[in-house]
Amino acid sequence: MSESQAISARVAARIDGSIPAAERTKLGTAVRTLQLVRPERTVKQIANDSVTGTAATAFAGKVTLPDNLKLGTKVRVTAVVSAEAVNPSDTLISALKWGSATLATHAAISPSAADKVVLTAEVIVMVQGSADGEVGGIGSADTDVGGTVTTTRTAHSDTTVDTVGGADITVTAQFSTASGTNEAALFLLDVEVIEPADGEFQTV
Repeated sequence: MSESQAISARVAARIDGSIPAAERTKLGTAVRTLQLVRPERTVKQIANDSVTGTAATAFAGKVTLPDNLKLGTKVRVTAVVSAEAVNPSDTLISALKWGSATLATHAAISPSAADKVVLTAEVIVMVQGSADGEVGGIGSADTDVGGTVTTTRTAHSDTTVDTVGGADITVTAQFSTASGTNEAALFLLDVEVIEPADGEFQTV
């Protein structure tokens, strides 16, 4: 036995002797969780994906969630929308959506070209279902208009979403007036899905 192996053996023996069996089981589960749970992440840097109309229209870039999300699954999303061109008197609203449910949005803004909106959300699957699945968490919209950043938060305690059918994460935009001059572009969509290991999600 090498010196490093001997040291490891002594450390393991000390741990086994000082931690009760029940706690050692929990420790083992925690270690296995680190080994087994791997986030599924999709990042899209999107080119030539724009919206110009007055109806809330989804950008073409989207991410489809996996089917049958487990209870306790965490979904993190970041999207970046840029105002490419806007008439001075017109306004823009954008939103981050899970299916038809809105995770984050903001009041109408009057941006100039190159002003940005960053939409984020972090929610956890609380109920499984297609028409009656639920998530809880927080959504946020940070609007940067002329260098002034305003944050709008949306709390989710029992927001109804489809957690089993592979719903789409999308971003929408709409202008107050239809004009060929008005254009918003989706630059980035980052979706991370982190499923818990078996037995990790507990109800009390």
